[in-house]
Amino acid sequence: MPSPANVSDASSAEESGCGPPPSRSIAPLELAANAREAAGKRLGKSITGGDDGGVRHDVDDCDVERNIREVHAILLTNGEIFDRCMRHVKESGAGWSKFARYSFDTAETHTVDSTTSFVTYPEESEKAFDTRPLMELPAGLNEFFLFKRKAAPYAMFVDYDLFFENSLILHDDVLGPFLVRLKDHLMSVQVCLGSIEAWLMEPMKNINYLEDIFGVTLDIPDGLMTTSPKLFRRSTGTTSWQN
Repeated sequence: MPSPANVSDASSAEESGCGPPPSRSIAPLELAANAREAAGKRLGKSITGGDDGGVRHDVDDCDVERNIREVHAILLTNGEIFDRCMRHVKESGAGWSKFARYSFDTAETHTVDSTTSFVTYPEESEKAFDTRPLMELPAGLNEFFLFKRKAAPYAMFVDYDLFFENSLILHDDVLGPFLVRLKDHLMSVQVCLGSIEAWLMEPMKNINYLEDIFGVTLDIPDGLMTTSPKLFRRSTGTTSWQN
């Protein structure tokens, strides 16, 4: 039995806050539930408050089943546009990518005797685009998983298909607002890809015009042609294509 002096010392230490802290054990499932609740609140605040400039959402927008379907559909569309655009990528750096397109913008006329020839050549042009949405995750999405990038030669770009698949292991309390945030970001990815594809498709107006006028099919090269095609139209009205 401790002496009165020892009991008094221990009591004084406890009252002064210098003694051992009281036991604060917590059940493992409670700990997990608290972590999910905290994560859900952070994501919920980010999608309902729009503090980062993002789209404001209602809590009702966090339906898990609906968002899984919508995110999956967006990923399919983005993947198709990505594949079409990447056939024309020249190089990529931190937050940007340069693309090349080929067009028939000018035509020359040559007249020899009774024959008039119209000649056009494919011309290459380049443009750099801000591709950060394809390369970086916004705040609120990058704190849950270490995302991976696509395989070479597209190792600069986030593998969003894998990122989405990994996110499905989240508890529904967290997954609901997480998918809302992911869907918003994937739409910004789609806008980015759409602007690239729109620029790549601009030459089609001239191409369609030339094909209609001369009755030929112009092939847009995936790489720079070593020999430029020439388009001839003779005075007799016949049309020929010469390489």
